[in-house]
Amino acid sequence: MNENISEHLQDSLIFLCITDDTFIKLVVNQVPDEFFSGDHVRKTYKIICDYFEKFQKAPKNNFHDELSIYSYTIEKELLDVIVRYISYLLDLFQLPPDKDYVLSRLNNFIREKTYIKATYLFAELVERNKFDEAQQLMQNTLRCGIQSQQIGSNFFSSNLVERSDKPERLFSLDIPEIDKYVMIKRTDFIVIAGTYKGGKSWFGHYMAYQALKEGLVVVHVSHENSLEDTIIRYDMMIGGLVSDSDKPREVEIPILDKNGERQVVYDIRDSIYNKELVLKNRKKFEKITSGKLFIQKYPMGTCSVGKLDSFLEQLELIENVKIDVCITDYADIMSPKDFSRQPRDIINDTYISLKGIADDRHFVMVTMSQITDEGAKSLLLRGKLEGRHLNEDRRKFGNIDKGFFVGTNDEYEPFDEVIVGCFANRNGLIGKNSVVGQNLQIGQFMMYSYPVKREIE
Repeated sequence: MNENISEHLQDSLIFLCITDDTFIKLVVNQVPDEFFSGDHVRKTYKIICDYFEKFQKAPKNNFHDELSIYSYTIEKELLDVIVRYISYLLDLFQLPPDKDYVLSRLNNFIREKTYIKATYLFAELVERNKFDEAQQLMQNTLRCGIQSQQIGSNFFSSNLVERSDKPERLFSLDIPEIDKYVMIKRTDFIVIAGTYKGGKSWFGHYMAYQALKEGLVVVHVSHENSLEDTIIRYDMMIGGLVSDSDKPREVEIPILDKNGERQVVYDIRDSIYNKELVLKNRKKFEKITSGKLFIQKYPMGTCSVGKLDSFLEQLELIENVKIDVCITDYADIMSPKDFSRQPRDIINDTYISLKGIADDRHFVMVTMSQITDEGAKSLLLRGKLEGRHLNEDRRKFGNIDKGFFVGTNDEYEPFDEVIVGCFANRNGLIGKNSVVGQNLQIGQFMMYSYPVKREIE
């Protein structure tokens, strides 16, 4: 590889930076001056970048005036070389260089240069057994280049073409009492809170199922449940099948009658071990949605945030998909970056990093969290949760966009009903609680719902 950009490419770059406002916005400060050959070219590039920083445009005819400002700090011999160099550029490019070609060549050069530097650093990190840092380094390196720069948005010049005509709900929970107040949107980092074995994972499956019905691409990463158990739950949800028998059996189906009273009907449901029926149900479901579901299992405590991000990147490239929703079940038991830190600090870092992935990949990230004993009492007695009720570290509350809870109490448990609500909503109101009837024997997180008719005392 050449240590510097070829002379013609660097001349094209400098000329376009001087004369083209769009080009300089893409390139400025992304090309280190050591890439250039010759002090006069490096100094010229610095003058251009300084001008852009002040005026946010290419210097064009103002370059010579700008050069005169620097003349007091530049040796006369170098100054004369710069003047001759600019004159040479003006004579050379009677027709402007092809911007797309220059950007493409420049992008490849920067990537090549960055890859080589990263390779040495990667080997050093691996030698020091810092595997997560090494993986994250290579992940970031693969995204380098001119074309990856994000300029941002000029607020006052925006024409709102990309804004839709109504709020963009990515998918709904199909629980009217919650959906009325809470809108799930891209880049949301959502936590589902609840007691031990209180239905958090089932809620996560249900959210994924709702997203699939909307035609979205869902990734479910399990750190706790086995791969087989995770798949079985989805087959139960899709087909309403039982998992505790290899033969059809009678099950109770909770419903609400026309007066809103709880009723139970009985139905014969087949088993998820009826493979022919399971495949038939999957094909039937595929016909009504364009959604896709990818399931990945990591042994508990082995998947770090960096490893998760790398997996998501590979999945999008290999399957040629754009992920819409990622369920990670659950963040508290993921592998930390630094085992020497306190558990509460490790979890805080994990939550911040997961939110960063949601922002970067422009999708919804969902995880689960257990609540404290105090939180369990608050949920059971009042149907409410606060950020301080989340296990380990209350800073979780500040790192999430939305928080749902699920649990039950003595009033609702005999009817296989749970209380579902929203305890955190960064950009909206906190939704009212809802009672949800369910039958997890056939994988149905929600059979019906109705608003809490009175405040839970």
